[in-house]
Amino acid sequence: MHRSAIATICIDVPATTAARSSEFWKSALGRTGRQGTIHPEFEVLDGRFNGVTGIVQRVADGPAGVHLDVHTDDVDAEVARLVGLGASEIARHGGWVVLTDPSGIAFCVVPVAGDDPVLDGAPVFDA
Repeated sequence: MHRSAIATICIDVPATTAARSSEFWKSALGRTGRQGTIHPEFEVLDGRFNGVTGIVQRVADGPAGVHLDVHTDDVDAEVARLVGLGASEIARHGGWVVLTDPSGIAFCVVPVAGDDPVLDGAPVFDA
């Protein structure tokens, strides 16, 4: 059994415009930000948005966009469950997995500890 919840909204921006985009989103949302300590390509926006964290993420290649991160206490079980529902696995990076939904929308499944508060009240899944 495992739990999962949408925990992060990621604003993906090319490295060439990352500084401008970060400043834009911080001003637009009335936030400050800080560079990620484990992942320096992230600028974590301070505060939460109805329980969800926002980040501006520098991407090496690919288009600008937005994607969701699903946090879970069992990545393999959550990936298997989502693939069973119709998702497709695209890549694995460190501990997280990039998937697409049946329409091709990318999202990530990210590991967190079972006692992480982001999972408080999250649904419990058998598979």
